[in-house]
Amino acid sequence: MNIIDFQNISVSYGDFVALKDISLQISKGEKIALIGPSGAGKSTLLRKIHESLAEDTAFIHQDFALVKQLSVFHNVYMGKLHKKSIFKNIRNLLIPEKEELSAISPILSNLMLEDKIHEKTAALSGGQQQRTAIARAFYSPANIVLGDEPVSSQDPENTEKVISMIMKHKETVILSLHNVEAALSCAERLIAVKDGNILFDTTPTKISKEQIKELYSQ
Repeated sequence: MNIIDFQNISVSYGDFVALKDISLQISKGEKIALIGPSGAGKSTLLRKIHESLAEDTAFIHQDFALVKQLSVFHNVYMGKLHKKSIFKNIRNLLIPEKEELSAISPILSNLMLEDKIHEKTAALSGGQQQRTAIARAFYSPANIVLGDEPVSSQDPENTEKVISMIMKHKETVILSLHNVEAALSCAERLIAVKDGNILFDTTPTKISKEQIKELYSQ
């Protein structure tokens, strides 16, 4: 079943055309990486997908979109804020409930944040803040995760591990990635974007070095 069916869509910002006559189908359950050089249109395509899927998605923002004055727990809890009553949300803002702590703690543990649950996110490193944003997406009830460079602040040794976790955690995953090796290793489908066009759409096993070279050539 297609969750995305774009037919000849274009996106412009003033005189700049970010996407040019894009046609794209995405099915439920796919694990996709969007690759391509900076400014190619990956983020624009991801935002267009997000607009189409609306509330069915959890979005991992490139700038993390955290409330830095609040704790890691509260930022992750926000993944289900819209699904809970105002009373419950206020109560958890004041004193986190054991039930919610028990649900969030294993997620943080998997993301190497188990000892940071009550720390303000402002006190965390960039990589830890980014993993907090990922934890919020994991805690969300949405079955679709979109991520705009969701591992850009991770140490090289953590990058593939974290991408693999994102790919496995939700039913459908679409990530914009700069790291081609990680995309090849973790995704099941690669959509290459260059100059606002889809240059190729294939699987990691079918991609060639020549295609990668053409994608990133000036």
